[in-house]
Amino acid sequence: MNHFNFRILVVFMIGLGIPLSSGCWLWRDCDFTFVPSAPRVNSFNRDAVAPMRRVAMLPTDAREFQNVQFANLLSEQIGSALRAAGKYEVVMITEEQLNICRNQVVTEGRFDERQLAQLARRFNVDGVIYSQLERGNMYGPISADLTCLLVDARESVVISNVSGSWDLSHPADRNRFIQFWELTNNEFVGLDGAESSPNMVASFVAAEIAAEMTSR
Repeated sequence: MNHFNFRILVVFMIGLGIPLSSGCWLWRDCDFTFVPSAPRVNSFNRDAVAPMRRVAMLPTDAREFQNVQFANLLSEQIGSALRAAGKYEVVMITEEQLNICRNQVVTEGRFDERQLAQLARRFNVDGVIYSQLERGNMYGPISADLTCLLVDARESVVISNVSGSWDLSHPADRNRFIQFWELTNNEFVGLDGAESSPNMVASFVAAEIAAEMTSR
């Protein structure tokens, strides 16, 4: 596999709905170098200063309204896959719990440390997982372009970032999906049914994301 490096900037903007006057935002720039693992999937990991035990999985943000349902499914599956990996206790946070808090991940290179700390205190967690579904298609061939980031709320630094494209029309992606289906098909679903199942594909995507995020 050819390895290449490229740099991207990621911003986290989370509005908690509290009055903020000018000067109360604490911004930090973030800068990443990614090393690709699976084709079309790029990841970045660093060790936390102190062990992380409990993390909050915020609802996956969908950039397109028609993908909200798929984003919700991906969020549930990522949380389940991270729990199954055994590295973190994962607390699933619902839209209702966030109230008017915005959970957007965009590419401008900054995140608000104050709001990150507020989330950590509110849910009693060491870290917060942000994710965004850039593009997706729940109808065959199913596809998802997704970014998932774990931020250490105690240090305000990114511990893990996974960004990739999963598309069952792409041969490499489909081959990995078939391997996943063969290993996890406990309900004896046929391949055609699995490939047209948003839940199965979301489970596949989540498993790869969890593997990347827990690789260190």
